[in-house]
Amino acid sequence: MVNVEIDARILEDKKFNTQVENIITETREARRNVQIGGAQLKSSPVIRLMDEGNLSLSFILSEFPKIANKESQLSRGQRDVVANIVFEAARRVVFLNQQERARKAAEKANEKAAGNDI
Repeated sequence: MVNVEIDARILEDKKFNTQVENIITETREARRNVQIGGAQLKSSPVIRLMDEGNLSLSFILSEFPKIANKESQLSRGQRDVVANIVFEAARRVVFLNQQERARKAAEKANEKAAGNDI
């Protein structure tokens, strides 16, 4: 697993939980689509988490601090899955926040330009 630090403010952002849930939903839908196609997936850490009922927001949020503190009882592969979900959700939140700041800056610039035209 790659050692990466996450700013705690990202984890507290309202959008973070939504992004974790989106990733979980995307993962479940991908598995469902494969099964609908008749293919059988090999067992993997993410599939084991799903089968054990541990691919949920509450589990991810409770397990991530244990992983960070090296106290998790999950297999290495499962720890990587949980960490990757958290990092991807954090990356998405940063991206969304950047888009929002850019949009606000553009609106402000447009308002200034409109004010100068008068």
